Amino acid sequence: MTSPKRINEIVHECLNKIIIKMMADNNFEEELVPIHDKDFLMRATFDCLILNTKRTLKNFIVFEQGDTVAEVKMGTGERAKVINTLITYFENHEEYEKCQQLLMLKELVASNGN
Repeated sequence: MTSPKRINEIVHECLNKIIIKMMADNNFEEELVPIHDKDFLMRATFDCLILNTKRTLKNFIVFEQGDTVAEVKMGTGERAKVINTLITYFENHEEYEKCQQLLMLKELVASNGN
């Protein structure tokens, strides 16, 4: 298994370049982030968004660990795409409680300018 430091370097590089494309199943590139790390990325993104809703509405940080911070800007429509990607992922893993939390967050995001 890849060491945590290496995972952070890979995630940082990918999120800075192709955050939405990387998270979509049909665009997930194994050479950028190994497929077994996709679960790590999705769960880390979920935790970042749900942990502090006020911060999420203001900054929408999808990944943060140490110096690695990836944020989706307001008004781009990309915030809803990130949430939809997470919902699909957790539906496929039958983690419906997470889906419910994400749906509530999606409504808040939409009412605050996506």
